[in-house]
Amino acid sequence: MHFKNGREAKLGDQVIGRISGNVIAGTIVALFPAATSCNVTVRTASAHPLSPGLPTFYGNPMISVDADGKTHQVNDSNPCCNVADLLHAEDALAEVEKAMAAAVPAQAAS
Repeated sequence: MHFKNGREAKLGDQVIGRISGNVIAGTIVALFPAATSCNVTVRTASAHPLSPGLPTFYGNPMISVDADGKTHQVNDSNPCCNVADLLHAEDALAEVEKAMAAAVPAQAAS
């Protein structure tokens, strides 16, 4: 099983991708090599500011406080994805760093 760029996917890999139009980031917790779709499960967490009337979320809500003292509800989920739609987080970061380095000389020249 391989990511979009050909790197082999393994349990515990940190990943990022776009699923149904939404960006997800998390850790691979299950691989299903025989499946043609939904062949990887990714453990994700998302934070939402607490406010009155906050909708109910799927997953296990927890409370987190950031450095500024703002309180957030953190929700875990395990979306089922296709591994070919994901990138290993290290590879995604390397692409961002390469793009940023390429953009810096272009900005300095203008």
